Amino acid sequence: PLPGAFALLDDGAGGAWYCHGLVAACTVDGPAAWEAALDRVAAWNDAGHTVVAALGYELGLALEPAVGVVPPSGPLARFWCFEHRDHLDGTARQAWLSAWQSSNPAWIGDLQPAMAEMPYRRGVQRIRDYIAAGDCYQVNFTFPVTGRCIGHPLRLYADLCARQPV
Repeated sequence: PLPGAFALLDDGAGGAWYCHGLVAACTVDGPAAWEAALDRVAAWNDAGHTVVAALGYELGLALEPAVGVVPPSGPLARFWCFEHRDHLDGTARQAWLSAWQSSNPAWIGDLQPAMAEMPYRRGVQRIRDYIAAGDCYQVNFTFPVTGRCIGHPLRLYADLCARQPV
């Protein structure tokens, strides 16, 4: 069974931070909610809790009106406040993940890009134009992909870690 709400954050050195004991959470659905969310995060931090954030790409669009683009609907940011944060060294992290690999099958498939070919090609050309003009030297061009996921998400994560240990 899942150990309750948690976050497992790779530490970049083979280990991970295991955050557990969820105290509270908040979601930012629009620019008006941003300041209040930051106040909550600051209070959680001041109380000695660990805060984990998931910030959507669209958050920048919402916070910078000069961009002139209205972000799509949906959460722009989510914050979780945890009571406990434990460091797992590489051996402990692998043992924790191995428990999920051995008994929980998982599969992902039927992946389809949510962007048609022509908009994709136009986006790539626009990036090339920016680079050629010297406006930037690199762009991380992403787009949504839809698909099916069957099984436990920790098994998928463990399998990804095993196949791509970066």
